[in-house]
Amino acid sequence: MCVFSTENVGILNLQKGVEFSKMVITLIISAFFLFFIALNSERDQNLKLPHSKLFGALTYPIYLTHAHFGYMFISRFRNNENKAMIYALTISIVS
Repeated sequence: MCVFSTENVGILNLQKGVEFSKMVITLIISAFFLFFIALNSERDQNLKLPHSKLFGALTYPIYLTHAHFGYMFISRFRNNENKAMIYALTISIVS
């Protein structure tokens, strides 16, 4: 069975307690596939972004640090009553 199948939406609904839309999941997965197909086109393979490797190397450690502190904050303070507020607060703190 494919991991990215919309048949798994029911499992996600039961595990997470959130109603997932098959249409939204299908659109997101399709957008990713179209993005990767576009990246493999001849036109986009010749795309040059000056200094992109340098900027990626400089920002990746910052991303890792923010992600780590964000996960720690969420796991420490989130519960079912305040999870929306904690997610919003975490995003605002680590941004």
